[in-house]
Amino acid sequence: MGPYMASPVSLAPLITANVLVHQRFGVVSGMLAVTFMLGFAISPTLAAMVWEFGGYDLVIELAILTAIIGLCAPIMSDKMEK
Repeated sequence: MGPYMASPVSLAPLITANVLVHQRFGVVSGMLAVTFMLGFAISPTLAAMVWEFGGYDLVIELAILTAIIGLCAPIMSDKMEK
């Protein structure tokens, strides 16, 4: 099961290079990495602030809402493009 679990990690740079650019791959890959790394860094603090304000249920609801928005964003951008 090990090689199958790691395949998305090894495919991400290949997809980035093929879909976006071949030139300056490091710059583009770094810019993409900064966005999710900021999310990883900020999310525990934001979750703690939400927890103090509305409790743990609100944290779970906002996490689900964020996942739904993230799932719908590519679909909506595809519709806007047409």
